[in-house]
Amino acid sequence: IKNALTACIVSTPLLFAGSFALAQDTGFYGGASVGESYGRLSRAEVAETFEANGRQVRMLDKTDEDTAGKLLLGYDINEIFAAEFSYFNLGSYEFNTTLAPAQNMRGRASVEGFGLDLVTKMPITDNLSALLRAGVTRTSVTQSFSRFPVTPAGSFDDRTPREFEGKAGFGLEYDFNDALSARAELEYFKLPSSQMLGDSAHMASVGLVYRFGRSAAPAPVAATPPPTPAPRP
Repeated sequence: IKNALTACIVSTPLLFAGSFALAQDTGFYGGASVGESYGRLSRAEVAETFEANGRQVRMLDKTDEDTAGKLLLGYDINEIFAAEFSYFNLGSYEFNTTLAPAQNMRGRASVEGFGLDLVTKMPITDNLSALLRAGVTRTSVTQSFSRFPVTPAGSFDDRTPREFEGKAGFGLEYDFNDALSARAELEYFKLPSSQMLGDSAHMASVGLVYRFGRSAAPAPVAATPPPTPAPRP
């Protein structure tokens, strides 16, 4: 019993010290990032939809890359794990096509949504860490179509499918100090079923993260030693 009591007395301060150190790594943070997205607008799927409705595709141009961005609010659970809530906008993707019988058609799909991620941070050096993330999104794909002449074009119609989907990503984070850091990431988004896009999109981005209530002081600079006194003659 005496040995157990001694062990308890010795270990209790260590547990409190560990908890205090862990508390220093918790807290809220905010951030923003900007980059490029790729939406994989599928030529084959667009052509198949037209052909199923009696039209042949003579020419199809597509743009499935656009500027993308994200705003986030996160909470550091400890020095390894964090939870993040985000709003993302992957931009818009378009196609222009010439059909037979004679008709021109333009389609546009815009992707945005909200995400909730669990982020894992793995230190590489004192300032550099690897990031892994996985989560769930509520994603919408807003589709719009215009035609000339204005005649029906089969099953293409304006709609905005919204669904819960999954996402994942990886990247690097560099800490300038305890408060401010920079990130570079690649993220994968599963998309709702639509008439234009494939089942996924990707975003490559760079951004900044600011941790509230942390010290923004730069790393301390080593003091310069005093000069050695000159020897007496």
